[in-house]
Amino acid sequence: MAESKIVERAVYQPGACGIEGMPTRMHFFHAHPPTMPRAHWHAQVEVNYVMRGSVHYRMAGHDLRLGAGQMCIFWGGQPHRMDESSDDSIYAGAHLPLVHFFRMRLPSAISAMLMDGATMLTSETIVPTTGTFRAGAAGEIPETR
Repeated sequence: MAESKIVERAVYQPGACGIEGMPTRMHFFHAHPPTMPRAHWHAQVEVNYVMRGSVHYRMAGHDLRLGAGQMCIFWGGQPHRMDESSDDSIYAGAHLPLVHFFRMRLPSAISAMLMDGATMLTSETIVPTTGTFRAGAAGEIPETR
């Protein structure tokens, strides 16, 4: 009998043994983003940067599509799930416990909006052609090599 060529994709299963059960743990990741069959929440601020491909989130009250070079930050205490992840997607990010988030001393209006369910979204403005940057003098745009 022929072997199946169907590849099963990773699916995130929220639970007490995952990030949801570790509210004070700082967690970093770099991977192909797994989709989520249902929404989850956790006690950290989540930062996600899409390095390649695209992903789609369903948040409490809004949807969000991110492509390569885009980053989002949101309060993980709002129900959210990634329901689409392209075959080639790679992302990197972190779950920041609240103590670390508030130590960043962002403007209070930004912190308040995030804690109230807003999502901050930004795009990369300088795309390196070789993947490395050389630091320039203060105020200069870094050059790529």
